[in-house]
This record gives sequence, C-alpha cells and structure tokens, in this order.
Amino acid sequence: MKKFRTLFLIGLLFVLATGCTLQKDTLKFIQGSASPFHTQSFSYEVKLGHQVNGAAVDAELWQNGVCTKSAPILLPKETKKLACSLLIDRSEADGAAKGVSVQLDTDEVSGSVLTFFALPQKALGYSFTAYEDRKIIDVHAGEEVLLCAMAFDTGTGVRSVSCERLSEDSEQLQEYACLLVIRASFTAEPLHAQEEAEAMGK
Repeated sequence: MKKFRTLFLIGLLFVLATGCTLQKDTLKFIQGSASPFHTQSFSYEVKLGHQVNGAAVDAELWQNGVCTKSAPILLPKETKKLACSLLIDRSEADGAAKGVSVQLDTDEVSGSVLTFFALPQKALGYSFTAYEDRKIIDVHAGEEVLLCAMAFDTGTGVRSVSCERLSEDSEQLQEYACLLVIRASFTAEPLHAQEEAEAMGK
C-alpha cells in the first residue's frame, strides 16, 4: 500500500509538472498577403496570462541610429489577436516610397491605432521580413520580440534584415539608414484601462 501511494504521488507530480510546462505565453504568426498596392498584412494570435500579463506594441521609424517616431498600443492579457497592416505611399511621378501608413488592430479589449510615418527621403525599394506562416513564438516577461521589419533603400542599397537577429540584439536597429519596425515588450505586471488610455493619448 505504501509503495502504491508513493508511485501515485510521483505520477501526480509528473502530471502537474507536465501541465505547467504546457502553459506558455505565445504569439502565433499568421501570414497575410502582399497586395499589388504595396500593402503588407499579417496577424498574430495572442495567448497571454500565464507568466506574461501584458505587452506594449510599438511601431517605430529608425533613421541613422535614432528612433524618430513611434506609435504604441497596449495589449492586456485578455487580448486574443493583433492584426498589422503596412501600406506604402508612393510618388505618382516616379513610384518611389514617400511614407508608410501602419495600422494595428486588436479585438475590442485594446482597440486600434493608425499612424503615418513619413520617410526622410524617397526610397527606391524596400525589404520586408516577419516569420514563417503559423510559427509559434514563446514570449517571456522582460523580453522584447520584433514582430516585423521593413528596411528602405534611400540610395545606399537595402541591408538584409532578420526579426530573430534584431530581437536578440536591439542595438543593431541603429545600424540602418531607414528602418520601420513593429516590436512588442512583455511584462508580468497587469495593464489597466488608465494605462491604455495614456498610451493612446486619450
């Protein structure tokens, strides 16, 4: 009887430990489409609330090592989806990119934000990167994850860009002449309605 009880307790502890390891905070990338009108669209399925209780998502324009403009949206742990759309505004005269409209949409919990980022000069081309379709990304409190990146050719060519590499070393953002990124910072602290309103400028 004692041996049976011991085996039962060991089995119970194994089940509990296994169950805990399965409860992860994750983002799941869902590939969208690149339209002929130069729009990049994609989304993330969001699962938070285990160790991570909120995230701040920022669209940022980096020019020669400096973040010149940003637009934030906060995601409380109840958020289930984040949709992203990047529309390039092109010159009618020569087709060069003049700026990018970035729209971030969530479910009713967080709302949406739309911001236009004017480029410092006309871009001859660009390179866009995100993740493989349906890739699951484990996220942790205190960490940052790059959700997408768009590097522009302002006359010196386009450097290769990688979300994984920039997530691991954010200082590399300073090495690009013109780079638009969307990145998320995760926290164990719960986000409240007042913080959301302040971030959105309400």
